[in-house]
Amino acid sequence: MGEDEEAKQVLAQIASLAGVPISVKCKAYREMLLVAKETTPLQNTLPLEATLGKLLQAADTRLDNWDKLKHRFSQIV
Repeated sequence: MGEDEEAKQVLAQIASLAGVPISVKCKAYREMLLVAKETTPLQNTLPLEATLGKLLQAADTRLDNWDKLKHRFSQIV
């Protein structure tokens, strides 16, 4: 199994754990996106971006302003 597949499996595990705070899940998705944007075609990162967006919407007020700012910035870049 390649490193990319292993990373996706770890990300899926983190996302599925109920006890992990949403802010940690968002960080995991952001880190995966940073790597994926450099190594994979843009269309392959769309599911990661969509999931991150859903997490941020679900978190809404539970995330601090820094998390919200990072998300807005990543949409511009």
